[in-house]
This record gives sequence, structure tokens and C-alpha cells, in this order.
Amino acid sequence: MSRRSLRWFPVLLILLSACISDDDEAATRSPVPPTATATAAPSTATMPERTVTPTSTSAARDDGSSGLGDPYFPNAGNGGYDVSSYDLDLRYDPQTDVLDGTAVIQAMSTMALESFYLDFVGFDIMRLEVDGVPVDFERSGGELQVVPPDGIPANQSFEIQIDYEGVPQPAVGPFGERLGWNETEDGAFVLSEPTGAATWYPVNDHPLDKASYVFDVTVPAGLEVVANGTLAGTEEGGDGWTTWTYESPSEMASYLAMVAIGHFVFEEMETNDGIPVRNAYDESFADDAKQNFERTPQMIEFFEERFGPYPFDVYGNAVLDFNWGGIALETQTFSIFDRNFARRGISAEPTVAHELAHQWFGNSVSPAAWDDIWLNEGFATYAQWLWIEEAAGVSIDEQIEQGVDPRAIAQPPPGDPGPDDMFAGSVYIRGALTLHALRSTVGDDTFFEILRDYYDEYAGGNASTDDFIEVAEDVSGRQLDPLFDRWLYDIEMPALPID
Repeated sequence: MSRRSLRWFPVLLILLSACISDDDEAATRSPVPPTATATAAPSTATMPERTVTPTSTSAARDDGSSGLGDPYFPNAGNGGYDVSSYDLDLRYDPQTDVLDGTAVIQAMSTMALESFYLDFVGFDIMRLEVDGVPVDFERSGGELQVVPPDGIPANQSFEIQIDYEGVPQPAVGPFGERLGWNETEDGAFVLSEPTGAATWYPVNDHPLDKASYVFDVTVPAGLEVVANGTLAGTEEGGDGWTTWTYESPSEMASYLAMVAIGHFVFEEMETNDGIPVRNAYDESFADDAKQNFERTPQMIEFFEERFGPYPFDVYGNAVLDFNWGGIALETQTFSIFDRNFARRGISAEPTVAHELAHQWFGNSVSPAAWDDIWLNEGFATYAQWLWIEEAAGVSIDEQIEQGVDPRAIAQPPPGDPGPDDMFAGSVYIRGALTLHALRSTVGDDTFFEILRDYYDEYAGGNASTDDFIEVAEDVSGRQLDPLFDRWLYDIEMPALPID
């Protein structure tokens, strides 16, 4: 997943509203489209091996790398270890915007380490321990170097505890949006894609190093909290504060971690198979927002038929009191939407379907590197088209013919858009057209078998464009490099793949 752009996509605005809305008045208005943003620093770095640093059996120790060499964000993530879990104990005061945190991180060394790095921006570090022993550390930019006195042998589990406090300082994205922890009038929310997680907790901040999470979030009594996973309980402290605990056992990429604090109205639904769907709406517009999310259970069931079982134990939508021009993000198990999705008379279903589809493509199957972003956005856009076809009876060929302007979405090629254009319209639309061209080439049955096999093989992990092409060729029995080269990498976009 990924973030949506603050720009409007040229895809079936009025048409889709008319087709999906349940009343004639709503049919004259346009849906809020999926949008995207990113912050990036161009780099010529390459990433020859898309794996966490290989295990070493040598007795020699070294510093773990302060970056995984991602093609777009070479300093994101860190080498030499693999995180298995984060336990984040957070106390937030909306009056002062001060966040007090304790992060307990369970990790395994993949080489003998003299020191290792975490990504972490801002805050005062009050205490840092490794396996219960205070250790030295150094900070430079967004890197936190941890220096255990005796190092860490290869293939050894270890625990890091970091106590920190301060006012969060979000990163600034290219459209002026704030990546990381954002304050609101009565609380806060988190949006981190692609590299904002390090602005609110210490982390190995790259999709290659997924981990499970527990969130213990303490807020003034009367405020509510939502976070990834399932609510395990609340505890009143007797001092005017309440702790909300959420557990997210399925491994998650760091940019998908979320917390939202405010005054919410909660709504519970479930699919026919019993998958819980819990929505949270800011209380100031809850009644207006509910209409746009009422078919979420049906969407889950539809996507399960096309892609495979829903990846997680729970899902939900959080519609929050901030206005960034119609932005949404597929934070794992609990997608976030700004207040524009609470308006009556629009059809938000295309975007709701888009963010839901990311739970399969982007969250469960995460990108091996950020230049694989089309595997998130192209797939979710195509899933959105599939839902429109199912719910409104508008074929994908019709959607493309009536709603896609090739001149507007041809550039940059989606297979390698560059860090400044990770969320350009071409990554979404031309990426989805790539899938439709594949479907037109191999036929419907083979195409959906490819999607299901790809998801089944890489669920819970990471995949690259080459991985998807390999699955497509294995299932179809065809050599497909020319098709993918034309659609993903050629400057000139092929003709629209419609009859």
C-alpha cells in the first residue's frame, strides 16, 4: 500500500458515482479517488540482494550496516539483525503534544555485531539497554548506533529497550503533508509511508524486516485509541489516564504501523465467514461517514474469491478528523481515511476497495524494495476496478475506455518511476493496465490463477517484480518479458488493452 496522491485521478469520476450510489441525488456527484504522496531523496544506489544481511558464521565482528541499500532510500532499514517484535508503550498528552515512549524490541543477529543501527528521528533518549544492560549509543541524522560493550555473537537473540520522550517531529512530504505522528485538536494520528515510522518509534524501517506489534497507548480518560490488530483490553489508571492495548501478531512492515487518538464512534460488522470488521469514525461526523463503508464485508468476500483468504484476523476503517484533500492509507488491518470520506453524496467505495485490496497486495505481500511500488498500487487499483465491475456492472474495458486518458498516466513508466514519482498516477493506472494487458494475453482463468498463486507463494513476506513475472510465466507457460517490458519500463506506453 501506499499513500494516495493529493491529486485527482482521471478515472471515472462522475460515471462511478452514478453507478455505485444507491440514490439518484448521489449519482450526480463524484467519488473521492485514491491518492498518493511520498517523500524521497534521489539516489543512484543499487540493491543487488533484496534480503536482510546474510547470516555470518565468522567469529569476526563488524558494525551492522546503517541502511539496506534500497534503490530509492539507501539509508532506510539496517543490516546485521532481524526484528521479530516491537512492544510500544506510549503515553501521549494532547495538551502538550509530548509523547513518552518505551520501545522493547526483540531481534536476532544475522552476523557477529560490534554495533548495530536503528532508524530514529528526534526525541530525547532517557535510557537504552541491550539485554537489560545499559549501553553506549551515538546519533547522527536519522541513525541511532547502539554499541553493546561485548558485542553480539552471530545468530543470537537479543532485546533492546529504549525509553524516550519529546514532541514528535514528522517528516515533510513533497505535497507538504507530515509523515509520522500528527497532532489533531483532541488527539493524534499516524501516517508513515514510506519512511515516517522512525519519527515516532525506533525501528528497522524497511519493508524487508517485518515484525509483530503490541501497542499500549495511554491517553487522558475520555479519549479513545485505535491501532493495528485487535483490542486486547483497556485499563483505567485511576490518575485520569486510560491505557488501550492492541495486539497485532501478524508480521507487518514498519510504514503500516498506526495509532489514532480522538473521540470515536465504533461500529462492528463481520463477513459471512465471521471475519470481524470494526470501524472507527470521529464523533463529529460519524453518521455521515458510515454510509461509505457499509459494504466492506462484501468487499472482503469478493476479494477472497479473486485473490485468496483474507490475510489477517480483523479489518476496519478509521475516518479521522483531519483534511488533507482526500487522502487514505492502507495501514494494516485498520485503513485510515481523512474527513473527506465522511461527506454525504459521494461514492467513496472505489477508494475503500483500493485500501482493502492492499491488505493482500502491499501489506501481506510487501515490496522487496521501494522501486517495486507498482506491485502495491497497480494491484490495488486493478482490484478497485474489479469491485466496480462487480458492484456497478461496469466492465473494466468500459472503465478504461471512458475514464483513462493515456496522455495523463503514461509517465513515468511504473516499473521504475524514481523516488520522487513513486506515487505518480502512472504507478496506479498504468500499473493496473499492465495487469489488464496480462489478463487479455493469458485469459481470465489463467490470470486469476496467477494472482492467487502469487499471493499464496509470497503471503506474509516480500516480493519483487521479477518474482511476479516468474509466477506469471510458470502458471501461463508463456514467455512474458516483452509484455512486462513494454508496460512497465518502456517510455512509450502501449495502446490501451481493451477490445
